Amino acid sequence: MIRVFSQYVSVKCIGLMLWDALLVIVCLIAAVKIRFFESPAEFAAHTMLPDFAAQVLVAVMSYMVCFYFNEMYDPHVIRAPEKHPYRLCESLGAACILLGLLYFLIPTVLISRGVFLISLTLLATAISLSRATFRMVWLESASRRPVLILGTGPLAMTVAREMTTRDDLNFEVAGLVSTSNTKSDILPASLFGHPILGSSDSLAGIAARHRITRIVVACEDRRNSLPVLALMSLRVRGVIVEEAHAALAALTGRVWLDIVRPSWFVYSGGFRRSRLHAIVKRMVDIAAGLLGLLL
Repeated sequence: MIRVFSQYVSVKCIGLMLWDALLVIVCLIAAVKIRFFESPAEFAAHTMLPDFAAQVLVAVMSYMVCFYFNEMYDPHVIRAPEKHPYRLCESLGAACILLGLLYFLIPTVLISRGVFLISLTLLATAISLSRATFRMVWLESASRRPVLILGTGPLAMTVAREMTTRDDLNFEVAGLVSTSNTKSDILPASLFGHPILGSSDSLAGIAARHRITRIVVACEDRRNSLPVLALMSLRVRGVIVEEAHAALAALTGRVWLDIVRPSWFVYSGGFRRSRLHAIVKRMVDIAAGLLGLLL
């Protein structure tokens, strides 16, 4: 798992995208080989660089854009085999339309006769087989990283629910820890299916016992209830300590306005725009505007 623009991105999804791009390249080369199987000279002529490289690059970019926007890399779609055929058909259909438009505007990137249909058939088969293998081998056999949620209120349950839905990140909610240290309080055994492992006064022992790698602080009221010393000790030992609002923003890609505090906006990052960011944004705006004018 890595962070991209303050959002959790699964390394598996990035690897799957790179694998799909490689499949597109292999299918295009195999299609040319099948089309001109009995003519090595024709095969060499149609795979001559740099023309063939430009054709492959345009095809790869078009397929990847259509795969992405048809949610082929969404964890819920990857986990649900019944959704895959529809998403794949939509993606390939959209790619055909997009490539047809590009071939009309830029005829030099047009793939030679017969190759496109052969590559499309090969790609549909290869993507289907790779997705089935990916589900069986990579997702099911991945090890889970235990996460501890400090809090037992609505905010803690929201964090637990969102972490459960993002199974592509290999998070496992080991349990919740109550911030109430009053001896008279009787803690329930579980809360909405997640075990309550104890109170915050024994946070260090709970983290060591369950081999916790990440703690999400999800306390509605932190006055006189936040175990600062225990959290600092665990942070020094290498355990990641994260605030609930930042975790939710990274998990879902959006800010939960119904539970966010104004102080989170004050202390959180992401509001600084570098000069490089402004230059790149301006270049993309100009390029998109020129493309719109040309179309």
